[in-house]
Amino acid sequence: MGVGREPCSRLFETDRSVDAKRVGLEGHSRYGKATIVAMAYDQRFAIAFISSSGEGGAKLHRRNWGELVENVAAPNEYHWMAGNFLKYSGPLNVNDLPVDSHELVALCAPRPVFLSAGATEGDGWVDAKGTFLAGVGAGPVYKLLGKRIWGPRSSQPWNRH
Repeated sequence: MGVGREPCSRLFETDRSVDAKRVGLEGHSRYGKATIVAMAYDQRFAIAFISSSGEGGAKLHRRNWGELVENVAAPNEYHWMAGNFLKYSGPLNVNDLPVDSHELVALCAPRPVFLSAGATEGDGWVDAKGTFLAGVGAGPVYKLLGKRIWGPRSSQPWNRH
């Protein structure tokens, strides 16, 4: 994703059979993490589908549920994140992070981002609620940029964890 994004973008911009302004991204799990970062930093993409990105993706870092910063920044998991993130599994911790995932989602605004995390029960590692809350937390930026914000119609599925 990170390496392939750039050449693909350039190809789409030069191929007349592709409307380069309507190209989207999608990614699941590890590639969900890469997709949300690519969407945030590359304005050429129109939409993104982020699936089960978990910790280090769209899930709120400071929500103590499911996969945690310590899981993706542990000494034996160094390949998941950049070196400067690893310090947040020691000596620093999640509360020392200067940002959280809702701000990463907000960087995608005003372009649509579909956040998916599966079931609220059975796959707690992904933390569907934490992903949902990151989307809600990005809402004010979407609103500021003239987009209609969304939110829960009911708190029913979100009152369990």
